[in-house]
Amino acid sequence: MIPRRETLVLTLTSDPALARLARRVALHFFLQNGINQADSRIKARIVERRCKALLQFRSPARRKAHGAPGPGSPLILTLVSGSRRLEVFGRRQGGTAGRRVLTIARPAVR
Repeated sequence: MIPRRETLVLTLTSDPALARLARRVALHFFLQNGINQADSRIKARIVERRCKALLQFRSPARRKAHGAPGPGSPLILTLVSGSRRLEVFGRRQGGTAGRRVLTIARPAVR
């Protein structure tokens, strides 16, 4: 049986505290797609850490401290399940290229 391709999109405002929400969403996404509990937790923490870095870069407080006008642009987190791997991408709203946050090989289906 070939797993179908699924895409989950999560948009987060530029607040580093919301990185934990990205972790929770990633954890459930990985579990739903056949990654075991221990690996899912480890990978979800990686997603949280990398999203936190992406969110801090454009956080409103940091922009204000540097004198930049307006709030930072939201982070769009895209989780994609393919037949061979699961991928997580992050990009700024309005940006064209996404940054690969994480790639996991999908376990073999028996």
